[in-house]
Amino acid sequence: MGGKRFDAVLRDTERGARAEFDGPSGTVATALSFHTSQCSVVERVLGRSLGVTMSVLQTAPGSPWFDGQLISDGQVTVFEFSLSVAAEMWGCWHADAFIVLFSLDGWHGAYYDSRALGDDECLLIAPAVDCWRLQPAGVRVAGMAIAWDALQEIPSLHRIQSSARDGNCHRGVRLPNELCAELRAILGDGLSTVVNEAFAGRGSRPWQALRDRCIDSAGATLRQDEPHAGVGRPVASYKQMVRKVRDMVQDGSRVAPSVEELCGVLHVSPRTLQYAFQKSLGVSAAAYVRSLRLDQVRRTLLEADPGSLRVGDVAVRWGFWHASQFSRLYARQFGELPSETLAVRRVANGGGFGDAL
Repeated sequence: MGGKRFDAVLRDTERGARAEFDGPSGTVATALSFHTSQCSVVERVLGRSLGVTMSVLQTAPGSPWFDGQLISDGQVTVFEFSLSVAAEMWGCWHADAFIVLFSLDGWHGAYYDSRALGDDECLLIAPAVDCWRLQPAGVRVAGMAIAWDALQEIPSLHRIQSSARDGNCHRGVRLPNELCAELRAILGDGLSTVVNEAFAGRGSRPWQALRDRCIDSAGATLRQDEPHAGVGRPVASYKQMVRKVRDMVQDGSRVAPSVEELCGVLHVSPRTLQYAFQKSLGVSAAAYVRSLRLDQVRRTLLEADPGSLRVGDVAVRWGFWHASQFSRLYARQFGELPSETLAVRRVANGGGFGDAL
């Protein structure tokens, strides 16, 4: 897994740690835990460990905190994370692996490609899939990424495995109660126990046991080959509208577009536009664009070198022309003033967070 490549990312967290230990067949396994207020850290940690290009956008007001942990040996990765605020998550999986996503405490209204997920469902994702999810605050999402080579250990899965891989598997699957219980045990207490053992220098044997259970559970999940009727067919047109608006704002071509401008670019009526956003995200198009712009301001402030910019300049760059109104919107969204975000970044660059790692 190359654990040292995570050190720079962990230095950007408020609390993070890494440990390496011997994995199976001469591999080196890595355990990570992290606690951060930055969406970009979540994107990099999960992106590097799972082989995914990922984007996380806070969609509701609140102080953002992200907690997570994972273990990987390059063939099998097990992870768990939770967010204190509602977030929209995009990901494109590049690794040659089979992914199972599952909620430890229930999805609580989470949406996958504009469709609600049931608490007894998991998401099955194969390589090269563009996956979109709306995650409510406090939902603990866990999962495992298992390389296709590792699944060869289960000969009876060969036909199902090949079919899922060739068919670009991308669906929600309803699971029996006993399999739900096993996934919660593996991805919840099982993962936490092995992470703690790894940090205590005793990770090898517990990881081998958990790893075997992961492969067995992945096989059992693949055998549940009847996708839930409500999840298997994404609402592509709504998803495409949201993505086009997102790209439009983030690439700077239209920093603060009006609803009329969006309708003109997308060639839809205002009613269709609003329905698409309410159906997909539960917010209006205008509120979504405002969240995107605030997110870009926060990312800029968190990534800035000390003394290299002023808050007012960044706000104007992203279409916030009135300083007092901008400060109120920012504080309501993130639970702190923009000047406080910049001050935190200056402390971090001075060595306040990274030294303990």
